[in-house]
Amino acid sequence: MSKPRVVAKANFRSKSERKRVRKGLIQGYLANKVADAKIQFRERQAFYRRLREIKLARRDIARDLHVLAELVADAQRAVRRLIDRAPRGEDTSMEEEALRLLLAARTSAEVIAGEYAAFARRRIYYVEAA
Repeated sequence: MSKPRVVAKANFRSKSERKRVRKGLIQGYLANKVADAKIQFRERQAFYRRLREIKLARRDIARDLHVLAELVADAQRAVRRLIDRAPRGEDTSMEEEALRLLLAARTSAEVIAGEYAAFARRRIYYVEAA
């Protein structure tokens, strides 16, 4: 038996045409890769910009909460002095209640200020989701 003959120009592209197609595919692939890299770069920039804004806001809030804690501590000392000056036998239950509430407020303000300040100091990195 003889080998089947290939019909001339059936399913054949010239080398230059194949090369042109291959170059086009490679250029398209590279263009997509470059566009993806630019998009990722912009996303990373936006992430760090938003993170910086959040950290600055948290730092400001922490500073204000520290000031608030100091003001509450001053009020606590004033109430303590008031209790100390009260004559013996006088009912100071309201002052004691105020002192207890001021202590709780001061503790809360200091804890929250510490958490906000810790977040502002923490290093946070951009991780791309897989």
